[in-house]
Amino acid sequence: MIVAIHQSLRITAIMAEHAIGTGYQFVDQQQACEICVREIDRQGEGISTIKRLRDQIGDELFSISLTCARLQSKAISKLGPAAVREDGEPGIWWVTDQSLQQATPWQVARYKAGWLNGVQVADLCCGIGGDSMQVSRQASITAVDADPLIAAMAKANLAQGQAGRRVQVFCQDATTFSLPVAADLHIDPDRRSRGRRSSDPREYEPSWDAVLEMIRSLPAVVKLAPMANLPSELLPHPHHRCWISLQRTVREQSLLCGEMIDRHQLQPGGRSAVAISADANVRTFTPEEDLKAGSVSTPLGFLIDPDSAIRAAALTESFAAHQGLQMLGGPSGFLTTDDPPLQSTAELLMGIIAPVVWWGACDMKKIRKELRTRNAHAVTAKVRGTGHDPAKILKPLRNTGEQPLTLWIGRSDDRVYAALTEIV
Repeated sequence: MIVAIHQSLRITAIMAEHAIGTGYQFVDQQQACEICVREIDRQGEGISTIKRLRDQIGDELFSISLTCARLQSKAISKLGPAAVREDGEPGIWWVTDQSLQQATPWQVARYKAGWLNGVQVADLCCGIGGDSMQVSRQASITAVDADPLIAAMAKANLAQGQAGRRVQVFCQDATTFSLPVAADLHIDPDRRSRGRRSSDPREYEPSWDAVLEMIRSLPAVVKLAPMANLPSELLPHPHHRCWISLQRTVREQSLLCGEMIDRHQLQPGGRSAVAISADANVRTFTPEEDLKAGSVSTPLGFLIDPDSAIRAAALTESFAAHQGLQMLGGPSGFLTTDDPPLQSTAELLMGIIAPVVWWGACDMKKIRKELRTRNAHAVTAKVRGTGHDPAKILKPLRNTGEQPLTLWIGRSDDRVYAALTEIV
């Protein structure tokens, strides 16, 4: 056992030295890497091109450059367009596959930046700088990451455009970093510290105890996995939990702590939901209290599927009550109403709304017959509370007619119902 431990420590030390070496190489040869990325983009990945570029900058830096070249379109989609250089060339986002997966989308990062003060912010465990880039639009930012290559990439990313004037990047362990006085904190702990993604903050790196210590005396936002849950005794006081979706998919749970609560007039110990569109349009639902909603057993004139952020925050019933909607099959099911929803109501836009044209038992033969009668076909399917696979359901319902409709399947009073609505 002792031999195994020593061997493990030796391997860890070697890996750390290798990461540091690669980080220094990238800093020294960033311009050469940039030329490499641009050549791959223009000439493709032909054998002769790859061999020539690898010979020029070495295996390690070529691998980094090749990965960046391959990921540029994904990086632009997630981080936004890179700043155009003075010579007219588009900038390059420096990323690795894992760091890009973990980066905050620009729309979400821009919204979160509004929580932080406009003076000084420390972004701990900053990754490639997704959050820092948006914060730097309004405040001075100190970005910290323990991985030498990732920290070097963050510095390169943040140097683009005007951000570099307001940014400092340090390669250091966040737990030992000397925090700026009177700063707001943003912390994004590593959720893959054990080689697999975890939703348990007690498995994050830095440790949860270390995170609590860092946020003990400063206003903070801690980025958590959407499914992250902690017993009340492990949550800071005061705190507020917010679930954020982008294009109806929950991207993260944010834990707002300390002075941040009063600053934004949030309920201590409360929950809220934020829905963000592709163009960064924001809808929020922050109830002052959880209200009880009524229930019905059959669909009414309209069906509503609340945004995934509302569901993740366990606010479906409260959302229904605030909007005068009925629950259909409990909080995990769809919502329904007979009154046409007011499209101008911002909170109500945090859900898909469609008028019902038919409903009945979930019998595929009956549904297919109804579609044929209407010269319609089901183009999408929404399922709640049953084991139906939308893809399998839709296959026999695609060639029944010309008019596209949406199929809804849910459970109510131990019965499975189906409904057809106008397309959503």
